[in-house]
Amino acid sequence: MSNSREAHDHSTSSYEQGTTLRPIVPTPLTRCPLASAMEVLGGKWRAPLLWWLGQSPRHFGELRRRLPDISAKVLTQQLRALEEVGLLARSEEPSGRVTRVRYKLLPAGIELLPLLDQLCAWGATLPGVKLETE
Repeated sequence: MSNSREAHDHSTSSYEQGTTLRPIVPTPLTRCPLASAMEVLGGKWRAPLLWWLGQSPRHFGELRRRLPDISAKVLTQQLRALEEVGLLARSEEPSGRVTRVRYKLLPAGIELLPLLDQLCAWGATLPGVKLETE
């Protein structure tokens, strides 16, 4: 049996290739697969961010426009959290005097898109929900 440090080593080659999620540090709540998934996807902004990034890679400013109620600080925190668990990647693109930051889904994030589409379809059936168009 390996010690806990070895069990939670985040430097696997498959993660570096963007094919697997980083493990969540076990807690009593995260011993359940559903609770673990909700820990990663929970909150007001993570699922919408993943959904918008599933449409195409986006720059930070574009994500702010797509989600006008999110502050820059919270957007940054949520993007970092999703990057930390291996669902998306951040890249910097020089653009004149400024550097633009672009986000795109990694394979682990792309795997979530069918689930997000199903949640979106279910949400559209709820009373009082207005569908937004791009």
